[in-house]
Amino acid sequence: MSDTADGSGLTALPRSTAVLDNLSMTLSLVLVTGVAAATLLRIFTTRELLLPLLLSVVGPMTCTLAARLARIPWIVGLAAAVVAEAAVLAWWIHRTTGLPITASTPRNAAAIMRLAWSTIDDLKPPIAPQLGFALMAMLGTWVVAAVSDTVAFRLRSPLEALIPSVAMLAVSSALSRHLTGLPRVRSAAVVVAVGMLHVFVVTAADRGRPRAWFGAVRPRRGPALVRGACVAAAAGVVVLFAVPRSNLASLTPSLDLRVERSQSNPRIVTSPLVSMRRQLLALSDDEQFNVRSVSAAGTPARAYWRQTALNDFDGTNWTGSGSFTSIGRVSRLAHAGDDAGGSAITQNVRIEALASTWLPVAYRVTSIDAPELPADAALSFDPDTASLITKRVSVQGLRYGAVSNPLSASTAGRVLAAGAAVRDASMLALPSGFPVRVRTLAMELTAGEPTVVGKARALQDYLRTFRYTTDVPPPSGGDALERFLFTEKAGYCEQFSGAFAAMARAIGLPTRVAVGYTPGRYDPSDGRFHVTGRNAHAWPEVDIQGTGWVAFEPTPGRGIPGSEAVTGVPDQDASEGVLPGAALSPAPVTAPTIAPAAPTVVPPQSPATTAVPAAPRTPAAPGVAGRLGRTLLFATVGALMAVAVACRRQLLDAWRDARARAGGPELLVERSWARSVRAAGWAGLHTDPVETPVVFAHRLERLVPGADPVETVADLVTAARYGGIGTVSDEHATAAMVASRECEAAVFAALPRWRRVLHFAGFPSL
Repeated sequence: MSDTADGSGLTALPRSTAVLDNLSMTLSLVLVTGVAAATLLRIFTTRELLLPLLLSVVGPMTCTLAARLARIPWIVGLAAAVVAEAAVLAWWIHRTTGLPITASTPRNAAAIMRLAWSTIDDLKPPIAPQLGFALMAMLGTWVVAAVSDTVAFRLRSPLEALIPSVAMLAVSSALSRHLTGLPRVRSAAVVVAVGMLHVFVVTAADRGRPRAWFGAVRPRRGPALVRGACVAAAAGVVVLFAVPRSNLASLTPSLDLRVERSQSNPRIVTSPLVSMRRQLLALSDDEQFNVRSVSAAGTPARAYWRQTALNDFDGTNWTGSGSFTSIGRVSRLAHAGDDAGGSAITQNVRIEALASTWLPVAYRVTSIDAPELPADAALSFDPDTASLITKRVSVQGLRYGAVSNPLSASTAGRVLAAGAAVRDASMLALPSGFPVRVRTLAMELTAGEPTVVGKARALQDYLRTFRYTTDVPPPSGGDALERFLFTEKAGYCEQFSGAFAAMARAIGLPTRVAVGYTPGRYDPSDGRFHVTGRNAHAWPEVDIQGTGWVAFEPTPGRGIPGSEAVTGVPDQDASEGVLPGAALSPAPVTAPTIAPAAPTVVPPQSPATTAVPAAPRTPAAPGVAGRLGRTLLFATVGALMAVAVACRRQLLDAWRDARARAGGPELLVERSWARSVRAAGWAGLHTDPVETPVVFAHRLERLVPGADPVETVADLVTAARYGGIGTVSDEHATAAMVASRECEAAVFAALPRWRRVLHFAGFPSL
């Protein structure tokens, strides 16, 4: 086997022995790297990342092993490893978010990892396997595996290949400071043990061949590695970006929400904003839950179905914390705020596909009635945020009743004249370095308003002039708020509610962000409001003296039911086609839109000149052009890859011949001999470490009739190796090259027809 065939350094051994050595060394290296990668699990609260981490180890090593065994160039195996890791990352993103993997996925995933990296200094393991940290761990593991494999087989230094795994062990130990010394020592001992096993395997496969610290690498390896990395990166870009458009912006990371249940140790749950983004930006039509909501008068009562409130702002994301107390299946709930004084709304909720620990109810809930609640779904309540959660990770399949006491029209006058209620200074907290121009803008908008409601409405009405769209990048970096307010002026409910709350705090209004759902589509046939993923919503709440938390609606196209007297915005929901004053009737489900535009004034026309309205244009089928373009792109890329694979041997031969010719006659003779030896390998004949080129040439002549030119090449390579400089001339080198090609032609002609087809397609025999 030649060095150019597998790049492993196992050049002087029979084919079967070389394959066995490759397999054993690869398996031992996989074991070492896999054990080192498993130590990263100590950073997380669960072990669900074990499978993707192991796949990130096995992927590159399996691809490059297959390339070596098939005698495919190393760079092809590395490109396949890039594709394999892209598939693993795409699978994990889709598994954890449920969103399609599309063109903007790499960009948004990179933004998520950058934000996770910016918070790594404040990391307090163990942490939940958030997407940003999970992707960082998987990519880091893949890099370690790829580098280890490259050092072991491409650079032919299998012992030094242990260094990346040791470095990964050091990183995991540094990030697992929460553990005592014994677990970290135990992990190090296991890594050392499997490392010694790898050393034993390498020693057994070495068979006396000398090795040095990267000493076996010839100078031309460096440029080859650089070119290989560029080609692999280009292949990864093609694979990751030549896919459909993405909605991964919904994966904007949010810090975990810490909740104390029954004053016990903190329970870590993810902020519901993450679920809201996922559903809203995917515009999911899957029903999350349905509600039979009835007012005191017995009529259907529309409401925002609220899950919780977030009160901590770090400059980019809103998160929350609360102290939850366990409650019974049937309980009356006490609130920390004042009484809104509204008439009761009775709800009967059926959870369908909602995957959350939070229970949606109308604000503010005063009692819960769930006598048939399963024992593993014990309820807890936080009076500060009026939030209900269950012991379960998901509320799917639950049925419960609730009574809420919303803001009533009779208290609107009291609210309009009341001031702010600063019960907790944290509701005014803003991060250090809060943008000065955001505070200035808030003060300018509210300068002429003497009341709290007036200031809140001024901020609300200003934001409602912005454009509603879900086609926005995820908020990342400290300037996300400024980009929204001064540059983009477009976004969805999270941006609108978060901007309102930050600006309100900047002028002294205690504010927080509520998360939940808009009313949904009312179906008179069953008397229930059916709520889908597209109804996911977020809105701000302001603390008003004598009333408590009052909701406002800065998002265009949305309006809180029953709050028009305070907010000045009528009940509307563009996601369900419900406009101001619309009756409770079925409405077609449409995508979220911006606020209704002002009506166009049409000048009166005389009867004689009345225009006939033009027939509406039939829009093209959505996505057809995009799908066709992607199909053509994939077909073109596939055809180019097929041509490259089919012609790879011819292209590589031309390139290597040119390099050898430029290096002088001795190097060209060596290149001719390498081609002859490779041709012999097609027929199953391999060199023996103790035989001379002439003896090998005689063996090939006996095996393949017509391969006599190999004897000329053998004589010339012997002269070039042992005759000293100047022994062979340019004419000798040209003769050797011609003879090697004649030898290749003779061996190729002696092969069976099916073997010839494989060789012509660029796939030599194993």
